[in-house]
Amino acid sequence: MRLTRLLPVFMLALLLPGWGHPARAELRLALVIANTAYPDGRLTAPTADSHAMAKALRGEGFEVVLRESLTKAQMEAAVDEFTGRLTPGAVAMVYYSGRGLQLDGKNYLLPVDADITTRGTIPVNGVDVGTVIDQIAATKSRIRLVVLDACRDDPIQRRLSGLAPGLASMVAPPATVIALSVAPGGIAADNGRYAAELAKALKIRGLPVGEVFQRTQAAVSAATDQTQVPWSVSSVTDSFAFDDAPRADATATPPATVPVRPPPPPLISGAEATELALWLSIKDSKDAAAFENYLARYPTGRYVVLARNSLRVLQQKTALLVQVPVQPVPTFQPPSAVQEPYNAASPVEQQQYDQARMLLRHGNAVPAETAFRRFLADHPGSPLAANAQYWLSESHYVRGNFAEAATAFSQALAAYPKNARTPEILLKLGLSQKALARLDASGRMDPGRKAEACKTLAAVVARFPDAPEAVRAKSQRTQMNCPPG
Repeated sequence: MRLTRLLPVFMLALLLPGWGHPARAELRLALVIANTAYPDGRLTAPTADSHAMAKALRGEGFEVVLRESLTKAQMEAAVDEFTGRLTPGAVAMVYYSGRGLQLDGKNYLLPVDADITTRGTIPVNGVDVGTVIDQIAATKSRIRLVVLDACRDDPIQRRLSGLAPGLASMVAPPATVIALSVAPGGIAADNGRYAAELAKALKIRGLPVGEVFQRTQAAVSAATDQTQVPWSVSSVTDSFAFDDAPRADATATPPATVPVRPPPPPLISGAEATELALWLSIKDSKDAAAFENYLARYPTGRYVVLARNSLRVLQQKTALLVQVPVQPVPTFQPPSAVQEPYNAASPVEQQQYDQARMLLRHGNAVPAETAFRRFLADHPGSPLAANAQYWLSESHYVRGNFAEAATAFSQALAAYPKNARTPEILLKLGLSQKALARLDASGRMDPGRKAEACKTLAAVVARFPDAPEAVRAKSQRTQMNCPPG
């Protein structure tokens, strides 16, 4: 064949996507979510942000799963599908643009159907960022990137007293980068600036991943006159660059860069950041137990004096209220089990239950589990027993104690079959059984345990076909290759 005939083929190859980049053996997979269609106000930037990020990531060899305006069930199903495709050694990235909240030092992403009416409904109706990170880590992927462009001015945060603004700082597990579009506790405008600068930085050839986020931080800080300062934390030790093609010849002229101000000094991290996040979440609380919990956890902490003063003021108010005669309040119909039926229990039951819930809300899972078990032993017929059994099960599940979670969820179904949370309990029983069936990181499963999980998930779909949990159950059955029926 003549060389002149090969020339057009060669020129065409130069135009093909990915030409000039090395062939990659590793899987690069990204989940990009944009939530905009909230009932109390539509966001404008996330759609453009997510499409810009998806385009930039595809240009660097990522396979991108793009989803928009998801409910909680759809978000959980998307994460399940995403993590189900990851393999050991892969590069995994999640980019989320939408609303988010922090509560008691934990961060939650808000689906478009999140019905947030009280602090207690945030963990129920939001998506826990920590759980998403744990799911990704379980895949043994080599690099894990979690980018949260969710630090917007949220009407829920303004409506509920005592909520700290923005998102909380986080500790990055091994091989993980966590990035926020603005520093913890900060609020950013819905302007798309962060996504635009990140999309530029990740295209710089050979730039290490840590420097990508540092450069993004500097560019956004300069462009907003320091009113929006992004934040990131990394525990990545392996080398990784989004654009990992070989660098150009050292004599080549480097690309022009826009002068930016130097980044601000590093933010606090680790134990100090955790203490700060807890303090911000309780500093405006009207609940004395919140300050008692802080003082118990941090007896020599930075905010001890403030906590003691707030506790003393609340105790003085309580003492005054006790001296004032109170007219009896008419009884009313107890709410459902999903809402906490405070009026239906005796004072002793209520106090013991509230103490267990307070422990759980502040992250003291093991003492909380002990407290819930004691409550169930002392008050098996209490109107609060169904909720206590649920929270005991949920605590085991969130901590990854799937054998205990499966037992506790099974007990909840047997003892409280009419609980309004039954669809969720049945789903999480199936997910616990699935986790127990997994034999190793490759995804191999014990046939007997897999059949048990498939049967439970099928029951979710059959008994509650219109519930949001049925969507996730179907997704899980497909992922596990469950037989029909």
